[in-house]
Amino acid sequence: GAGRGRPEPVVDGTYPDAAMAAASSLAASLKSKAFVVVSKSGASVNRATRMRPGIPIIAITPNESTNRALALQKHVYPVTLDPTKFSTQGLYSEIWTIAKSYGFVSDDKDTVVLAMSEPFGLPANTIKVITKETLEKE
Repeated sequence: GAGRGRPEPVVDGTYPDAAMAAASSLAASLKSKAFVVVSKSGASVNRATRMRPGIPIIAITPNESTNRALALQKHVYPVTLDPTKFSTQGLYSEIWTIAKSYGFVSDDKDTVVLAMSEPFGLPANTIKVITKETLEKE
């Protein structure tokens, strides 16, 4: 609604910003427990924090030094993991496990929103809603 709530994120008109704004808005609408961003350079994670999703951001990058820098940001929980070592479905399961290990996800009805890129290394272009159900059925 107008007036109340958090300010609209500033979107610069590029697809990476627009996609991240959509992911952030989706996470808010679903009352997701965590926003997961898989990023090679950390740029997508920085973009996500600018959107101020209001929930924890789990940052998955393959790079320790990237994660050390990301760890300095509020509400960012870096995890060093190479997503290319997993099948897509395996990665979703791993993300669910990570969200559970942090205590963000506790109930089977909880949701996590994932933003990532396919192929890996581009700005995030893929948004996925992960629930317990999506893990078992696919």
